[in-house]
Amino acid sequence: MQLVEQFRLRYAQNERAAAMAFFAAGFVFDILTVGRIDAWLTIAQQAAYLGVIGFALTQMLLEEGTPARDGWWFRWRSAVVHFLLGALLNLYTIFFFKSSSLLVSFSFLAFLLALVLANVMNVVRQAAISYLPSRGSLAYHNRGAAGLTKWVMKAWWVLLGALLPFGVVLVGFPDWVLGMAYGDRYATPELALILALSAASQCILFVKYPFDIGLLALRHTKAIFYIHLIPVVLLFTTGLALIYFLGILGAPLSAMLISSLLLGITWRTYGRLVRERAATQSQGPARD
Repeated sequence: MQLVEQFRLRYAQNERAAAMAFFAAGFVFDILTVGRIDAWLTIAQQAAYLGVIGFALTQMLLEEGTPARDGWWFRWRSAVVHFLLGALLNLYTIFFFKSSSLLVSFSFLAFLLALVLANVMNVVRQAAISYLPSRGSLAYHNRGAAGLTKWVMKAWWVLLGALLPFGVVLVGFPDWVLGMAYGDRYATPELALILALSAASQCILFVKYPFDIGLLALRHTKAIFYIHLIPVVLLFTTGLALIYFLGILGAPLSAMLISSLLLGITWRTYGRLVRERAATQSQGPARD
């Protein structure tokens, strides 16, 4: 019993390092236990992993700002999530290596390693997760709803300008990009259209981010959560229908539809809430 308590104490003191260790352990565990990558049991295993991860992350979001709950699940769910993410990374790495040439696989893996190192150095991640939301909250605190709207629109235009070159290349010249990355064999019209649609949907998701920050500054995190339930509903209805009737082309089309709808609803929700807050502030001090 004393050994267990010591382990819990060490885990609490070194939670970040423990998360990395559980992630690596999940990767190694899946290497040792996974069977055929296309077996139904392996596919069901992935679905179970994603279900547990989604359940845990949803709990963490809903419990944000509330007192910590007791119980083994609440103490260890972060470790469980990192373990399962490590296992999924192993599975998806196998999927990628099976579907691509060796040179392209290692080149892409080197690119992913560079992204991981950039994340560890925490410069870009800190800007996206900590700096930008804090700037949005500061704009709202200093200048109210009008100041927040001005900051959100400025961030939106800056982000749109940064994404525009990538969007023009990937959406406008997808066949050229495929030819440069994989050779002329993969520069087919169908794959080019898939790349263009996928790139467009990702760009739409990125330009939605300033409005998410605006909702965070207004302390409407539940609105963000409910908005992001929409992709789940659409994926199992419209998304599956598009994939069934159009094949692989239905996947980027459904992603495009979901991304556009998310942007529109987030934009509209932010606009409605910020107008309500502006009206409240014009009548008297805002109450959070």
